[in-house]
Parts: sequence; structure tokens; C-alpha cells
Amino acid sequence: MSKNYIIKLEEDLFYKVYHFLIQQAEKDDNERFCFLFCHTAVNKGDVVFLPQKIMIFQEEDIEVTPTSVHIKPEAARMAYIQFIDSEYSGLIDCHSHPFQNTDVSFSPLDDRDDIQKYMEVLPDLQEGKQLNNSKATVYMHSMVFGQKNIASRTFDAEKAEFIPTNKIVLIGETIKEIEPANKGTPGEMSPAYKEIVKRQVSAFGEEGQKKIQNLKVGMVGIGGVGSIVTEGLCRIGVSNLLLIDDDTIETSNLNRWQGGKPSDVGKKKVTVCARNLKKIFDGLQIEKIPKSLFSQQSFDALKTVDCIIGGLDNPETRYFLNRIAIQYLIPYLDAGVVIETAKKTEITSLKSRVGAVIPGITRCFDCSGVEYYDKKEVGQFFLDITTREEVKRAGYIIDAEHVDAPAVYPLNALVSGMLLLELMNLFTGYKEGYWNIQLDFMEMNTNIKKSCGLHNEYEEHDPNCLLCNFYKGLGDFEPLAKYYAFNRQKSFPSVLNP
Repeated sequence: MSKNYIIKLEEDLFYKVYHFLIQQAEKDDNERFCFLFCHTAVNKGDVVFLPQKIMIFQEEDIEVTPTSVHIKPEAARMAYIQFIDSEYSGLIDCHSHPFQNTDVSFSPLDDRDDIQKYMEVLPDLQEGKQLNNSKATVYMHSMVFGQKNIASRTFDAEKAEFIPTNKIVLIGETIKEIEPANKGTPGEMSPAYKEIVKRQVSAFGEEGQKKIQNLKVGMVGIGGVGSIVTEGLCRIGVSNLLLIDDDTIETSNLNRWQGGKPSDVGKKKVTVCARNLKKIFDGLQIEKIPKSLFSQQSFDALKTVDCIIGGLDNPETRYFLNRIAIQYLIPYLDAGVVIETAKKTEITSLKSRVGAVIPGITRCFDCSGVEYYDKKEVGQFFLDITTREEVKRAGYIIDAEHVDAPAVYPLNALVSGMLLLELMNLFTGYKEGYWNIQLDFMEMNTNIKKSCGLHNEYEEHDPNCLLCNFYKGLGDFEPLAKYYAFNRQKSFPSVLNP
């Protein structure tokens, strides 16, 4: 299985690096050097680098000879010691070629230096981490910045070959993707694909369509909303899907479950959904996980997607997806619907809501002014068995009988369309983003002053939120296993003997 290497960082951090390596270098045309200390995320060999800290080498740290420009050994040694003593597991060696105005490339001297680093320095860094009682695997990467673009790679010691970075992702109000110059010829849309999406291309452009096509989207919850959204993702051109849901189709789902038939009752939702989609779209890549979100397999698979969509209407799922999004720098879109009634048959509201978490840009669901979940309910859900029973006996938890909420297909379709348009905007930037959109269909004919019941809320990032600041970009450094279902089933003693 071929490995994918991805670099994902906040847009502001990227431009700080770019400014130092290229714009500063324009003054004297000299190469400049810096290291990026990164957290990492690993799934089945795929590695995501999450840069957090820049270490800049000053002019006195650089040695210039008639044949090369490189970091002085003592300066490099001090930087490596800092890395070993840090919490980071990924190191990206960056330098510039300000003199290259065409496609930038690594020089033969870069090749020699990189091979030496991967063969000699990398094992030393790993040993240093182990001596510091760290179990983290160390990963190294190299980037060279030119005037026009960037080349990026790692070195596979076993195969004795360089492996280009798959993509560089910038997290901002619009998610940008940089394709490394050394990756090879960019993939083109097939004639059949072009024919399918040609009317969409006339609206969003071919470049925008390529961005949508290259996305891998993780859909959590394939229910009434999720089943519509997944088909919609395919119809707008997304070609790679991850489907997570441990539930089966019931007869009561058929009124709103996209593509569901009576013969599907009792079958896993992810299985039926994947089957239906593959009948419509050739070449679609689908990874299906018929398990709870709170499982190792589901969590690992989500770590390397480009976007998460939540289609499960419960507080613990929204909390956990919010946490994953922040910790792994993944945009997260969530859809919800509510039908409120005064009496059994008197509808008072038909509400649709789309919310978004963009790490470092928006507020997360924990600090948002919109209540996406009840924090008390979230806390109760993650208690272990013993603690929950004791709290329950004390009267702090009262189990209520579950009542199925009203649900109709048209409202699910409405919120699905709203979410899909926001996803397209997030990756193509066709309009100003509104990260919390609420629509009450009951107000559309009665309250024109409220823009037909549509409310847009733009909530900027809150620098005081513990969740979306402390955990931002930590990747695998901060374990999340305590949230898994099998751990919460354990029983811990309430009184510890000395």
C-alpha cells in the first residue's frame, strides 16, 4: 500500500514561513532556512504533519561555501536538541531557492544532504526521543520554496527513493490546497466525469470542480440527513467517501432514508448506502465502517480526511467530532433539524441549522454562542459505569424514556442542500462564509423582515476557549482513547486503597 504524506497548517503560519523564506530573500537573493516543529497524525501508514512552531536560522547560523549553502553544524545540532526535548514528533526542514522563477526543484546537493539527514540524523532523533521516555515515532520531511511554487518530499530508506508530498493544505476561511511542484502532472478530470459535472463547472469553474473532486469526506451518521448528504456529495463530484454508522435500517426510516427499500430493512446503513451510490457513480471510492464513532477504527479513519460532516443528532457525537476537528485541523460541518409542535398535530416551527468548525478561524461548538449540545449531557455520557451509577443514585442523573422526534424528508433535504452549498463554498470560496446558518421554514411566509426566517451568524475564533486553543493541532500527541466505548464500559473503584 502506497503511503500518503500530507502537510496541513493554518494559513497565517504558512505565510509567516513564506515571508521569511521568499520575500525576505528577495532583498539579497540568498537562500534562507528554517525548521517546522510538528505534531503528526498517522493512519495505516498515511502521515499528516501539523506544523505548530517555526525555528528560524539567522544569517550567522548559515555557512556559505563556493559550492553550497547550508546550516552550520553547531546551529543544526542545537535545533535537533530542542526538537528532542520538545513534545513534537514531526520535523520539516525548509529552505528557499529565491533564484528559481520557474517550477522549483531540489538540487543534487539537496538530495545528498537530505539522504544524509534521513539515514543518520533521523535515527539519532528517534533515539533521543526514546531516552526522553517518549514513545512517539519521529517523521522527517523536506520543503523548498521558490518564487512560483513549492517542492516537498520525504525519503524512504527501505526503497532508497524520495516520495513526494501528496498535498499541502492551508486552513483559512477558504481551504486552499497546494500541489507540490515535484509531485508530477496534476490529475485531470476524465471525459465522462466532465460530462456529468459540466453544468456545475459552468457555475463554479473547472479549478473549483477539481478541488471538490479531490476531497475525501468523512460522513458520520447515515440517517435521514446523512443518506441525502452522501448522495449529494457524489452528485457534486466528490469521489472519495468515508461512511461511519453502526445502525441498521428500520421500517420507520423508509419515509426519509434516501434510496431505502423495504428489502433493505435490517441491513447496515453504510452497506446499503455504499451499494446504492456505486450503482450510480463509476470509480467512486468508499470506505465503510459499520461501527460506532466511538471506536478505534472510526477515529483512526477520520484523522486523515479533508472534511468531516456530522449527521447524528446527539450531544456526545457533536462534542467528539468538534474535538477531532480541532485536534487534527479538519473542517467540520454539522446539520440539524427540529420540528416543534404545540399539540400533537399543530406544528410551530420547522427548523434547519448548519454549523461549521474551522480550526483557528471560527469558534468551536464548545465556545459558540449557539448551543450545539448540552455540556451537562456530554459530561454524563463519558462517565465510566461505576461513576455513572453513583451519580445516578445521588439523583444527579435521571434517565428519561426515549421519544422519537418528528422527522420528514423535505426538511432533511432542505438542510442537506444548505450544508452541501456551504461545503462547496468552504473549498471554492464563491461567497463570504456564514458559519452558523439557521432557517425556520414556518417564518418564510409570515416574517419578511427576518429574511424569510434565515439567520446567519459569523463567530470569529475565540482566543480564550480552552478546547479550540489548547487542543488545536495536537494530532496524535493528545490521546483520545478515553472517549472510546470499550473504555467507558470499564468499572473503576470509587475508593482507592493506599
